[in-house]
Amino acid sequence: MSSSKNPLTYVYSDVHLGVDKIATRYFNNELKRIIKNQNNKQVFIQNLILNGDTWDRLIRMDDFFDKQNTKMLLKKITSQGTRIIPILGNHELSVSGEYDNEFSKRKNAFFKGYNWNFIDNSSITQYVILIKKKDDFTLNTYDSVDDIDPSIFTNSDRNTNYIICHGFQFQNNLELLARFWNFCLNGNRVRKTGCKKIWYNLVGGRWIRKTGEDLDDRIVDNIEEIDIDFIEIQDAYNEYTRNEAYFERLIEFCRINNLLNHIGNVVFGHTHAPANGERIGVNENLMVYNTGSWIEYNDYFHLLEIDMLNGKANLLRSNKIYLRKNNFGHK
Repeated sequence: MSSSKNPLTYVYSDVHLGVDKIATRYFNNELKRIIKNQNNKQVFIQNLILNGDTWDRLIRMDDFFDKQNTKMLLKKITSQGTRIIPILGNHELSVSGEYDNEFSKRKNAFFKGYNWNFIDNSSITQYVILIKKKDDFTLNTYDSVDDIDPSIFTNSDRNTNYIICHGFQFQNNLELLARFWNFCLNGNRVRKTGCKKIWYNLVGGRWIRKTGEDLDDRIVDNIEEIDIDFIEIQDAYNEYTRNEAYFERLIEFCRINNLLNHIGNVVFGHTHAPANGERIGVNENLMVYNTGSWIEYNDYFHLLEIDMLNGKANLLRSNKIYLRKNNFGHK
């Protein structure tokens, strides 16, 4: 982490709390480091953005909110003057259908019954817009892209304006994958066990060439009920972790929502593939960042640091991860 005296925004994504205790331990270490550095006046984190899939309802093996230490650490960070902004991703809620129109209702259902009152409801969001005007940065949250009023960009500097979202919005074959994710989200423990095995087979490159290979019969029956073609799922996953597979849809997303002339930087996660400022589009007029970070996929936690005075961003490697040897096709 840097020792900048300027106020900063930190962006993490894809922690997947609930899947593995290792994820919780390493993320808690990140939070402790933030608390220590702020106590020592080394940095001031104005905003801490958790850019989707922080919690994991898709393939979790225990309760995703049963993380009391994480909750206490986040609460401590808010007491230091940091605003925590959870952006919700596809492992937290359904992204099928008209997800923009449904987001507010789905997010309220996600947090219902949990005492996270140190994070206000307006901070739980789908999109964050950072706008720089002279020496002032404003942060705006939106549940739907339709709510973004282009007039907010008046007299701002496009090159230091940002949109931050999880990234499933730019996913090819989104509805196909959303059907599979919904199947997992709404499953019982048996179904989630099967989904977790399927997912790790995909991650490890050991493709399942027939529906339900090596899976419990009850899981196979459930899968057949929703008519998922696993060959299609596998083909979709071939593109899943390549950032460049998202660029065309990303540019189109900005164009149809009248953002191309106002925003020069796009930050997303979802692919678990870190990227530090890659230029894309006509005349390379968009800068793209990815915050990586699923610990079964990377050797480091990554965070994007945005300076709230000069608008510059930098992807940092933080907290070397020493994983046990696993069978997922990674270190």
